[in-house]
Amino acid sequence: MELPERVGSGTGAARRVSCSSMDYRAPVATLRYLDETEAMTFAVLARALVAADGQVDEEERDALQHAASEYGEDAFWALMDRAAEQVPGPEALGHLVSRVQRPTAREVIFGALIEVAIAGAIHPSEDAVLAALAKAWGLETHDAPEG
Repeated sequence: MELPERVGSGTGAARRVSCSSMDYRAPVATLRYLDETEAMTFAVLARALVAADGQVDEEERDALQHAASEYGEDAFWALMDRAAEQVPGPEALGHLVSRVQRPTAREVIFGALIEVAIAGAIHPSEDAVLAALAKAWGLETHDAPEG
């Protein structure tokens, strides 16, 4: 996945979420909308995202707990455990990301990942993961307003 120069808004009902250099309108659909492959993709990407800066802070843990309550506690943490066993390299991660075809699923995953990333101080490596994912999935984002 390459990094985009700019990352605009999707269509339909959405809520706005921002992280350092991006502003994104996340869809109203929740993680429960995802099928098994899409949910696993979210879990692998979430693990990669929180590990991107080398630490998992309390705010990120809280954001993951929120995602768990949205998805279903037991199912979510079991999914995250399975994702830990499937930590792919960059090529395998690209393949996993390419398997998510439904636009709304892509938007749900991306929005949930932004929620995790903005929970704490966004690290440039986390921002790079999100920017690369937005480009890979053709998601429109735009520069977040300064201030």
